[in-house]
Formats: sequence, structure tokens, C-alpha cells
Amino acid sequence: MAEDRTVLANERTFAGWVRTGLATIAIGLGFSALFRQMEPVCGRPRRSRRASSSSGSSCSFPANAAPARCWSG
Repeated sequence: MAEDRTVLANERTFAGWVRTGLATIAIGLGFSALFRQMEPVCGRPRRSRRASSSSGSSCSFPANAAPARCWSG
């Protein structure tokens, strides 16, 4: 009798892990479908919020620089 309960408990635990894994995959696919428009496009010029930098900072990033790494898709 105790062995039967142990087997049933193991089956419930396994079913719980499978259910959690499938839910995680479904959430990931849902996010992928919803946020597909937010992927960057390589080489598209970016607009700068400020036309010129008056702070004199030597650490400036060009407004039309392409991203170093792009997502493939």
C-alpha cells in the first residue's frame, strides 16, 4: 500500500514538472509573438534626441551608427 502511494506521488510530481515546462514554453512563444515588432533592424539610422551636444563630453555615440550585434530573424 505504501509503495503504491509512493509511485502515485512520483507520477504526480513528474506530471507537475511536465506541466510547468509546457507552460514555460507557451509563455515564451507568446512573448515572442507579441514582441516580434520590437526586434532591431540592422543598419537603420537612429535619431538623436539632441541635435548637438553642448556638454563637450568626449564620450559621444553617433546618432546613425548601426548596432554592433543584431538579432537574426
